[in-house]
Amino acid sequence: MNRVELSAKVVEISAQRFTPAGLPALDLLLEHEMELEELGRKRQVRLSIRALVMGDLVKTISDTPLGTPLGLIGFLVSPKSYKTVIFHIQEISKL
Repeated sequence: MNRVELSAKVVEISAQRFTPAGLPALDLLLEHEMELEELGRKRQVRLSIRALVMGDLVKTISDTPLGTPLGLIGFLVSPKSYKTVIFHIQEISKL
């Protein structure tokens, strides 16, 4: 299964573009930070990840100020043209 749930903040948004199918799309940079316990020790976890929203979610992200904490659900892909994964967001909720 390829399902990712992540709490993160949008820190960067590209200009809106359109897919070959005509859907609006935005490329994002997300940041996540939290403290968790691993092997009985507290650990600071930080990550940055590239993400993509398409369709109706473009308006949701466009109307949300940068840095707003969000709950995000989606899946990961590794396009041939990238050397990293991209988080395709399918659901957004404000935390």
